[in-house]
Amino acid sequence: MVLRRILWRNQVVRGGPSRRAVVLGGLSAAMALLCACGEREKEGETARAPEALVEIPEVALDRLGDAVAASLRHRLDTIDALSLDPSTTAEKLAGAYGGTGMAFHAHDLNAPAEACYRNARTLMPDEFRWTYYLGQLQAEMGNAEAAIALFREALALRPGDLPTLTSLGRQHVLSLELDEGERILHEVLEEDPSSAASHFFLGQAAISRGDPSKAVEHFHRTLELQPEATRAHLLLSGAYRSLGDQERADEHLARRGEGRVVPDDPWMDAVRRLIRGTHPLVEAGTAAFSRGELASAAELFRRAVQEDPEHATAWLNLGTALFRLGRADEAREAFEEALRLDPGRPRSHRNLGTLLAAAGEFPEAIEHYRTALKSNPGDVDSHFNLANALRRSRRYSEGIASFRRVLELDPANTRARFGVALCLVRSGRFPEALDELETGLSGFPEDLMLVNATARLLAACPEDAIRDGRRAVTLARKAVEREPLSEYIETLAMAHAERREFEQAVELQRGVLEAAKAAGRTDLLPGLQANLDRYEANRPCRDPWPED
Repeated sequence: MVLRRILWRNQVVRGGPSRRAVVLGGLSAAMALLCACGEREKEGETARAPEALVEIPEVALDRLGDAVAASLRHRLDTIDALSLDPSTTAEKLAGAYGGTGMAFHAHDLNAPAEACYRNARTLMPDEFRWTYYLGQLQAEMGNAEAAIALFREALALRPGDLPTLTSLGRQHVLSLELDEGERILHEVLEEDPSSAASHFFLGQAAISRGDPSKAVEHFHRTLELQPEATRAHLLLSGAYRSLGDQERADEHLARRGEGRVVPDDPWMDAVRRLIRGTHPLVEAGTAAFSRGELASAAELFRRAVQEDPEHATAWLNLGTALFRLGRADEAREAFEEALRLDPGRPRSHRNLGTLLAAAGEFPEAIEHYRTALKSNPGDVDSHFNLANALRRSRRYSEGIASFRRVLELDPANTRARFGVALCLVRSGRFPEALDELETGLSGFPEDLMLVNATARLLAACPEDAIRDGRRAVTLARKAVEREPLSEYIETLAMAHAERREFEQAVELQRGVLEAAKAAGRTDLLPGLQANLDRYEANRPCRDPWPED
């Protein structure tokens, strides 16, 4: 196999010759590697054209921080040197490409990581690691079909590998291929009953099936095995709400945190170890943050940046903790410092975008979300946040497209389904909005957000043909009985008003208004008072969702 040398980086970093000249020069030099790679031209024949390796996309390394840039330059220099050395074997060059891909992967530089992994696979197609890592990268980028195919190839190379089976099962669950996903995850549990990740993904599958009892069982087991996976409390709260157990729902909602379930995966542990600058204070702060101890976490991250002002991750985590504490100005400074040190990190752009959106700075927030998605196009949170920012900027067509992308990546995301419907309502496309909500309810009939949204549209839609007061009351009562939130009670008042049952509507609306006053929600009072005035005047509501 003829090896292709990729030296575009000389131009970018060192100001060398044009990319075309360098690449062609590298190809000529690589002809000397034919013998070393075991492929010889036959007598009387010209040399075969090399199997092309893909070009590594350009990265402005100087913008990544000194330590990260130096490490990546060294790795790329190693690839250059090996490509020119006639004694280099395919295995050795594959290792250089694969290791460089891992380093790019660790720093969320997905495009160059993908190129490196693909080159490593081309050189050593039977090496499990490069297929597995490429599968993980495709999963992170939201390419579920490609990830599933690669994980299956990886299993053919290393049958029974539990991290690969767990990842494959998860992708099937996320793609709503529940039978196959559950089969694979149960296979993992037969081999490793302590797999918290398998229980967590089985819990997600149970939610998608509308089986909250089974979801409760799996999420409890997740937390027994991995107590720091505090995000499971949020899903557990939702499952208990679906079962009508409000007390336990509230208990777990109060215990929710930011800790994600971490699969037992030595392969990805090797990637994570390449993240620059692991620091004891950062690790301690991360642990405190996952326990919900935000003030302690912020203090630990603050000490970390005092010790190492160039530590981009510490600045990012400090900003996140400060933002959660309501200290937005300090958080913004921390996020901006994190981006100065590591401008390519998607999570820094996403978090700063979230802060800006909360401050109503939507154009700036949108730019940060889009920058994050350039490096990590499969990030569901960034797509969702972008869609919300577009909606709140009244860019409804773009918002619908972004919410649709969320649903492609996560078909069970009912918040995105509601987002599409809300954009359609804002655009005056009421029949399409109702169809969107009905589609969501057909798959998730116990999702109270969708139940409430459908009831509200049926109760207060400006278009006469859409309204159905009787069904609106039925759906709104279901939501209130399951979870007596003020928002749901307000919807029930709207539904009663649509049925000209103004006495009930007035009583309910007064209760919602008083609750908002008691909670200090002065921002809600004008809208709540306006609806109360309507009901007292025997007039129904014709605005299901006031502009936000």
